[in-house]
Amino acid sequence: THTGLQYKCIYAGINQSPHVDDAKIVKIKYSGRLINGFQFDSSDGMEEYVTSFVPGFSEGLKLMKEFGIYEFYIPYALGYGKESVGTEGTSRHIPPYSTLIFKVELLDVY
Repeated sequence: THTGLQYKCIYAGINQSPHVDDAKIVKIKYSGRLINGFQFDSSDGMEEYVTSFVPGFSEGLKLMKEFGIYEFYIPYALGYGKESVGTEGTSRHIPPYSTLIFKVELLDVY
């Protein structure tokens, strides 16, 4: 996209897309990893506002339709930036300047 988000559509999905200006809640399955393959997070059924995620994730969600499956490649500027997230040495640590890779399945839009 023009912001630097890259994505791959694995399955396009059907029905509606979430729009940030509608303050939609989405139900998703996802897994997040770093470019070295280290998985830092996952969920089998999270419900959250579209605007609750890092900017690149929210932008990617707006591209999707219900039941779609995408992979997002989020550059650090659209992720956590130059900040470190989580405690170093733990399974949820994300180093500064990290590119984030998320595989996302959009289960529902409310």
